[in-house]
Amino acid sequence: MFISEEMSDKDYGVDILDWEDSRPKEFSFVKHMIAGSCAGVMEHCGMFPFDTIKTHIQASTQKMGIFRTTAELYKENGILRLYKGVNVIASGCIPAHACYFATYEIAKEKFGIDDGNTHFLVSGIIGALATISHDAFLTPSDCVKQRMQLTGQSTWDCCKKTIRQEGTKALFRSYPVTLLMNVPFAFTIVSANENIKVFAKPKEHKHPIFIYFGCAFAAGMMASFLTNPMDVIKTRLQTQHHSSSLGKLDKEAMKLEAEKLGGRLEVEGSEVLRDAKYRDIRHAIKQIYRTEGIFGFYKGVLPRVLFVSPGVAISWGTYEIFKSLLIRDSS
Repeated sequence: MFISEEMSDKDYGVDILDWEDSRPKEFSFVKHMIAGSCAGVMEHCGMFPFDTIKTHIQASTQKMGIFRTTAELYKENGILRLYKGVNVIASGCIPAHACYFATYEIAKEKFGIDDGNTHFLVSGIIGALATISHDAFLTPSDCVKQRMQLTGQSTWDCCKKTIRQEGTKALFRSYPVTLLMNVPFAFTIVSANENIKVFAKPKEHKHPIFIYFGCAFAAGMMASFLTNPMDVIKTRLQTQHHSSSLGKLDKEAMKLEAEKLGGRLEVEGSEVLRDAKYRDIRHAIKQIYRTEGIFGFYKGVLPRVLFVSPGVAISWGTYEIFKSLLIRDSS
């Protein structure tokens, strides 16, 4: 994938990532979409085990640590258990990331933003705009993915049960809270990433790819920590009819909690089903705060930071690489 420095200088005349200066005017934004799709698949598939662990921790009202959760999941079906649902999110992230990065590039061009000319607010607005179409594509896939992560069901069984029991609206139930989370998330990531690049000056380094990865990693850390409360709410809304399949969970305690909140809990095979206890975003915030306190909104923050930060680095770094290679091909 990487072109040698000698070949770069001799045959191409520009650095592989110095795309802003070398992009042909006729370069198609379809190629930005292709690069974005590749970035999305690399990000979600590469970091999926951390996402599975985070989902189990956030969905449970019980205290669950990273190591305990990982060990219990591994006992169920080995390493493959950590990848349950990866096929769903991989297919969903292709159109989602294609729209995200195409919108990002179009908006950057319209606003006149590049590595040497950026603005905190404008960069953030670009990120916020890009995430709206992204989330419309990804929310249904994310809903099915999280339920598969919790229950271990197949894709078909999960989709069939979800639609039969809750209707198709269940696939989009968390779209408003996803936007509430991802708009500030994307605002922070794009704004931080663009502004860090101004100071880091990746084009002045011998190996700029590492600088691009580092800038995106730092932006991902900031954004994942700040938006974790909304991620917890989103996870609870998407998975409230399903509980973790982990064998050591105290189901009796969960039953008492469900009754206390006016719901019920049933065990169907290895799957735990319960009535919806969160009516909407406001109700979810009240219930989480009442039963778990302020720390309930930061459940899973460590695996989320561990998952999101390198994921953002992989996504943006991969995007820069594929974009540059496609631009060279156009030239």
